[in-house]
Amino acid sequence: MSHSENLEVRFYSTEALSYAAEKVGATLDMTVKEHKMFDGRRVKGRSVKFNDWKYPVIIDEEGIATYDNYNGAWGKVERLNKFTQQYTVDAARRAAVADGLTHIATVEQGNVVTSRFFPADGEGEVVLSVPDNGGAALIDVVNCSGSACQLLTAGLSRAVGVVQSQELKQEYYADQQVRNEETL
Repeated sequence: MSHSENLEVRFYSTEALSYAAEKVGATLDMTVKEHKMFDGRRVKGRSVKFNDWKYPVIIDEEGIATYDNYNGAWGKVERLNKFTQQYTVDAARRAAVADGLTHIATVEQGNVVTSRFFPADGEGEVVLSVPDNGGAALIDVVNCSGSACQLLTAGLSRAVGVVQSQELKQEYYADQQVRNEETL
C-alpha cells in the first residue's frame, strides 16, 4: 500500500446528492434557500428530507450537513449515515471515471461499502471504504509508488471531501529508493 487518506465527507456533487436521495428514499430539494433550524440558527443550502425525520437535513454551500434530530427523537442518524455512504460512493465513482479510472466493483460487507478503481495504464489500484456509521471515508492506494499514487487520488479525494489525514507507506518511497541506489 503506497498511501492512505482519511476524508471527512462533504456534499459537493448535486448529481451524487440526487443519486443518494433516490437510493435511500429521501426527498431532495435542490433549491438553495435559507432554513431556520430549531435552535434559531439560519443555514443557507439545499434540503434532504427523510420520511421519518421531523426536520430536513440542510446541505450548506460548503457541503456540510446541518440537522436537528434531538438525539434521535426527531430522526434516526442511521438514515443520514446511509445517505452519506451512498453519496460518497457515487461522488467517488463519478470523479474517478472523469479522471480516467475504471470502476471495477462496489461491494457491501457488513456496514462498510468498498469500491475499487484502476487506472488505464494498470499501474496501481484505488480502494475506497465507506462505513455506514458516519465515520470518515478511507482511500487506500496499492501497487503504486511516488507522487503517481497521489495523482491517482487527487480528483477522487476532492470529490469526496476534505483530507483529515494522510499516511505515506513504504511502497510510496520505492521509486525514490531505486533512484538513490542508482546514483551510488
